[in-house]
Amino acid sequence: MASNPTVFLDITIGTEKIGRIVLQLYNDLAPKAVTNFLTLINSHQYNGVYFHRVIKNFVVQAGDIRNARFDGDEGGPYPNPVAGKFNESSFEDEPHFNVENTTEPFDRPFKLAMANDGNPNSNGCQFFISTYPQPHLSGKYTIFGKVIHGKSVVRTMERVTTNSDDVPIQEQIITIADSGLWNAASDPIPIYNASYDPIGGDIYEEYPGDDEGNFDAEKPIETLKASEIIKESGTLLYKKGERSSAAMKYKKCLRYIAEFIPDEDQEPQVYKGFVDLKKKTYLNLSLVELQLKHYPQVIQYSDWLLELEGIKLTNQELAKAYYRRGVALLEQRKLENALSSLKQAHGFLPQDEGIKRDLERAETSLDLKKQKQKAKLATFFQ
Repeated sequence: MASNPTVFLDITIGTEKIGRIVLQLYNDLAPKAVTNFLTLINSHQYNGVYFHRVIKNFVVQAGDIRNARFDGDEGGPYPNPVAGKFNESSFEDEPHFNVENTTEPFDRPFKLAMANDGNPNSNGCQFFISTYPQPHLSGKYTIFGKVIHGKSVVRTMERVTTNSDDVPIQEQIITIADSGLWNAASDPIPIYNASYDPIGGDIYEEYPGDDEGNFDAEKPIETLKASEIIKESGTLLYKKGERSSAAMKYKKCLRYIAEFIPDEDQEPQVYKGFVDLKKKTYLNLSLVELQLKHYPQVIQYSDWLLELEGIKLTNQELAKAYYRRGVALLEQRKLENALSSLKQAHGFLPQDEGIKRDLERAETSLDLKKQKQKAKLATFFQ
């Protein structure tokens, strides 16, 4: 066995592929837990198992290989009322084994640990990944690994909607679709909810709180620079025609802005830089989401841009926001609102041919709608 082997879990939420979590296992610190986990991984016993406990800023937990399975209407109830009750190891003569590596603290997220029933020596098949520092867990659970890739997948998992028992609702069931050994030299890290492309120098984690050592989070100028690099990475992907990846980069940039934008009074210049970056990112997102035909998102980002405080938009920027908003509304057949938005865009850029064309399209569509309504009323009163 490699000194510290790596394994993967491929995750789906509902019917959607989310991505791959890669775990480094601590064979040197918790050899029994690692041997047990590898046995279950290699025999594919985790495949098809769902996460039966998900608590944001705490843990995501899975591993009940007997009860936590659901294959649709023919797969029994969901959630299974006994999911989480089975927790036996892969060792034939030892259904539960003793705790290991209790000196390592839960001082940061993404620790991989064995779950137990309150007795530290009741380790079996269940495991959890911490999503926030949990000092009160230190010394009580075996830490036998950590997440080294796919942190954004874990962040997506912890954000699903759960019921009162902390079980994801059926539409957002989190399932281990596949698992196995992972080789850094040859195996990929498929991610479907983020872009890990480092183009433009984006070496940062998807969520700003998860980034370690790439910049000093206490220095506003460094956080602004990192945020600008992320936005530029999205623009470079957009220029390559990779619109979905560009959109994910822009949304990542917004997360960094929300996390690091300083107080205006304390850092006025950096604050101004962040607001300007937010403006550009909203503009870019309204464009790329329109091209992707994600019309509700177009309206959302356009509205946020128009409501943005601390910066004055140019006539061209105002026209872009109202135009993209208007086209999205037009595609949704919300004709009155579309016409109003496109008229505002036309007012800011009256010579723009694209705005004129879609304004005429909205007027024609609304006239046809009114004619149909009038004809329908006429037949009703005959």
